[in-house]
Amino acid sequence: PSANVQNPTYTAPANTGDTDTSITLTVTATCDGSEPITDSDSLALTVNPVAHSLSVVASASPETVASGGSSDLSATAVDSRSGHAVSYLWEDGGAGGTFSPSADVQAPTYTAAENLTDSDVSVTLTVTATCDGPSPLSTSDSTTLTVNPVAHTFSVTQEAPDPATVASGGASALGANATDSRPGHSVDTWNWDDGGAGGS
Repeated sequence: PSANVQNPTYTAPANTGDTDTSITLTVTATCDGSEPITDSDSLALTVNPVAHSLSVVASASPETVASGGSSDLSATAVDSRSGHAVSYLWEDGGAGGTFSPSADVQAPTYTAAENLTDSDVSVTLTVTATCDGPSPLSTSDSTTLTVNPVAHTFSVTQEAPDPATVASGGASALGANATDSRPGHSVDTWNWDDGGAGGS
């Protein structure tokens, strides 16, 4: 219950180092009476290190970006033992984005690859944290980034007729090219019009 009883229970402080620590426990006893006498004795208590663990939490802000947009990433690591340096490595699972200034910093900016599909794409961003020290540990966590599709645009460009000049009733080969910002589409219909000139 306290330090001034004969047989207390001692709770050691947390040992967050990598090696055992030794604590000297000293007891001093004093007898009363007309001639009080005091004497002391000591013993050493060995305190083992706390169990070594490492955890990391990944986050992205914002969690949804436009096609080719950027998000600020962050990783927070907690090491049960003090004095260790923690390194970080980010991955996007092959989604094709980039990390700035690099993938091996704690809080990079991630720029997503263009999303040329018709629906949102989910990118799993994984950070692996590794602590140094005599017993290195590694652990990972992931966060999900949603990448919206690129804006949908469509344009048609007519090629020059071949030949550009024909005789009366003559024929000319026509051609046109279509460009779709989402390349997975096909052109369903083509329709040519001569403005009522009567050709075919």
